[in-house]
Amino acid sequence: MKLTKNQLFHKVEDIAKQVKEDLRKKGYVVPVKERDGAVNLDGVRVRKIKDTFYSIYDRHNRVVVENLNSLQTAIVLANRLALNKTLDDMLIEADRQFGFQSFKLEVAETRIKAVPLHSEKWFYYDMRRKTAKESTKKHLDIIQKSYKKLTDLR
Repeated sequence: MKLTKNQLFHKVEDIAKQVKEDLRKKGYVVPVKERDGAVNLDGVRVRKIKDTFYSIYDRHNRVVVENLNSLQTAIVLANRLALNKTLDDMLIEADRQFGFQSFKLEVAETRIKAVPLHSEKWFYYDMRRKTAKESTKKHLDIIQKSYKKLTDLR
């Protein structure tokens, strides 16, 4: 029996729906990139705001979380919302701290260049730079671990 184009289309459509449902059962929502650049996860959207931050919108286009520093954080949180799970407050806090510590690192690196080498101020800013760098890495590791857990197929 030869399938018509319409029958073939419906078979492929049914298979795609089954695959999406199987992934959903495993905790994954298939993301779709929209024309405006937003990422849609079953009605939950992630949009880039002001060239540096990301915000998450619910199915009714209301802001759920705004000013996230990392796209990875936004994707993990949007996936949770699309699965009707609660937000991960620890991940949100890690993202906020990552942004704050990144800013502190940037300030310290700028200031260390403006003071004489090996002066008291240079050592002070060097200490601030090292502390901010360690803290930035610690918070980024939390974000990346959460994202990796999401993206590794189980």
